[in-house]
Amino acid sequence: MKLNSHLKKIHFDSVRSADYLGILSLFFGLAVFGFAGYQNLQTAKTLTKIKSEISNIQLEVIPKPIKKTTNEDIQSAGILEKIQKQLDYPWEKLFSTLELVHTNNISLMTIQPNMEKKEVLISAEAANTHEMLEYIHALGAQQNIEHVELLSQEIMTSNQKEGIDFLMMVKML
Repeated sequence: MKLNSHLKKIHFDSVRSADYLGILSLFFGLAVFGFAGYQNLQTAKTLTKIKSEISNIQLEVIPKPIKKTTNEDIQSAGILEKIQKQLDYPWEKLFSTLELVHTNNISLMTIQPNMEKKEVLISAEAANTHEMLEYIHALGAQQNIEHVELLSQEIMTSNQKEGIDFLMMVKML
């Protein structure tokens, strides 16, 4: 009660200019203290973030335990090796050889390579038996071909065209 009665006795009209300077200093001090607290909080957040990033980097740098090789891994490696062999095959040699002996009377239908055996299975159509045999002989005479084997032949007799379908195995050097 004493404090309440004391506040009633203060007349703000009688506050001196020196008191305004003190009040202003008090507010300025509170503002500086608040700003410093805010900066401290921001610094703490930044420091926490940096510590988190450092621990993530350390986890990436720490070597992971080596996983045991499974049969699936071995099979995958084998498949990848086969694919790599097919990609490394000198395709330009094969196709340039096929183009070199190509005639208008022969149409290549499919080319199926087997890189493990260095063989290429080719299906084609010829206008007649003579053209087919001539093509097989010319292909076999090329320097990067070991031999050509005729696997099958079938005479086509459709309404629109006549000819021979044939299948041959080309052994590459």
